[in-house]
Amino acid sequence: MCQFLGEMSPYADSQTRRLKRLTHYLGLDHDLSVLRHTTSSEHLERMAGTRQQALQRKATRLGASLFVDSPASFATRVHWEWQSQR
Repeated sequence: MCQFLGEMSPYADSQTRRLKRLTHYLGLDHDLSVLRHTTSSEHLERMAGTRQQALQRKATRLGASLFVDSPASFATRVHWEWQSQR
C-alpha cells in the first residue's frame, strides 16, 4: 500500500519514507530495551540507556510531525496530487 501511494503522490512518498525512519528508530529502541534488561554490565546498560533517550527524542519529534495532518487532510492532499498528475 505504501509503495502504491508513494507512486501516486510525492507527499505520500515523503510520508512513507519518514514512517520507515520512525519504524527504524522504534525498532532500535526496542532492541536496546531488551539489551538493557538482559545484560549484567552496568556500563553497557548505561550506554544503551543514553542511546535510547536520543532515539526516543528523535522518534517523538518525527512522530509528532508525521501525525499533524488529519487522515482526511492527508487523503485530500494525496488525491489532489494524483489528480494533478493525470
